Amino acid sequence: MSQSVPVSNQFRLNSIDPVEYTNWGEKYQAQLVFLSAQISWSKLVESDLKKLEANTELENSDQHPLVLALSNVENTLKILADSVLQDQAALGCRKLEHLIIEHVHRRDVLRDLLGKNVNNSKSVTDCHR
Repeated sequence: MSQSVPVSNQFRLNSIDPVEYTNWGEKYQAQLVFLSAQISWSKLVESDLKKLEANTELENSDQHPLVLALSNVENTLKILADSVLQDQAALGCRKLEHLIIEHVHRRDVLRDLLGKNVNNSKSVTDCHR
């Protein structure tokens, strides 16, 4: 876990290299991959909400942190979709399917946050009403 989370963090901000992403997913057990990805994503969203709270001018810019996060999730989904279509071992294919499901959930959550104009961590509770 101590090695997997830092590696997964690089995929949350940078453009994703499909080979590196696939290698990371294959290197670790499924549970570590999923938990590492969830930790990384949770930290990213929390950090993005703090950025918005500190600088409200970001809300109307092309550097809106949640929009950038959504773009990253959508790009990752494309990579995962392409990867699952390639010849994969059964276990590798199952990991990819779970990662796709997880990223679809992330995409939906980010769209919901953006649609409800959430701009700080305290307003997240309003989304569940």
